[in-house]
Amino acid sequence: MTRGRVKVIPLALFVLAAWWLLRTTTPPLAFTPAGAHSPTTTTATATTTTTTTTTTGEHGNHTLDQAPHELCAARGWPVFGRPRRVYDLIMVNTELDFLEIRLHALYDHVDWFVVVESPKTFQGGDKALVIRDHWDRFRPYHAKMIYHELAFPPGFHPRRAWDYEDLQRDATYEQVLLGQKQDPAQAPSPGDVLVVSDVDEIPRPDTLRLLRSCRFPRRLTLASRFYYYSFQFRHDGPDWPHPQATYFDGPRRTLKPTNLRNGDGGVVPLPWLPLAVPLPWLRARESAVVSYAGWHCSSCFATMA
Repeated sequence: MTRGRVKVIPLALFVLAAWWLLRTTTPPLAFTPAGAHSPTTTTATATTTTTTTTTTGEHGNHTLDQAPHELCAARGWPVFGRPRRVYDLIMVNTELDFLEIRLHALYDHVDWFVVVESPKTFQGGDKALVIRDHWDRFRPYHAKMIYHELAFPPGFHPRRAWDYEDLQRDATYEQVLLGQKQDPAQAPSPGDVLVVSDVDEIPRPDTLRLLRSCRFPRRLTLASRFYYYSFQFRHDGPDWPHPQATYFDGPRRTLKPTNLRNGDGGVVPLPWLPLAVPLPWLRARESAVVSYAGWHCSSCFATMA
């Protein structure tokens, strides 16, 4: 093979990748109805819909009057087209009250709550496993809770506090959903929804129905109303840019929780590429925002002490 041909091959691959991205940037899951818009360039605004509540059991069964095709079409997204599950991936330090609030508010809208607790603080100090020690407090929600104590890999040598947080956040996916000891009934299937958030970033139930029903972009920000210290004091500024949502796309192609939250990490431009390719301009094409998608209360504790 001549040297000229060798130089042409990378250029041809790049052109092919660009062509594919321009041809279709929607997630390779479910069907796309005729005339549907590409969701990757859509910034969607969540609208408040009428809710009818039917009490079924302890938590009730909430349904929206708006049909899935209407719900999705309002944002330019196609309907997903088949049943899918919602996984709520959260990390908790000491916020037991917020965990209970979250479980109660979202229990009827989430299939599995994946809760990872660390025996270390983000500064590396030892701390109690408060969820494990107060496990009976959450008995009404045990049927949907997957609890995991964070395991530190042998090569983990943190240089900053963020390294502890990143490990704990990614553990909701790598150590739990992909874990070797996982219950097969809890394993995600392609297309299942993954919501990544701190425990005090609570998505609206309407938002979770939107995610369950629609074929949404791979990097979706659920912008939240932002409060300080109490829900009496709303932040005078832009909405909080979390949590995030994505979908399961296999063990090697699914976005890691930390990459999803930080807006970095790899992009898979072609379906036959086995690994993600870090191209920032591709990340922008697969991102969107839903406004008023949840609530976030920073430093909301029982006391200020």
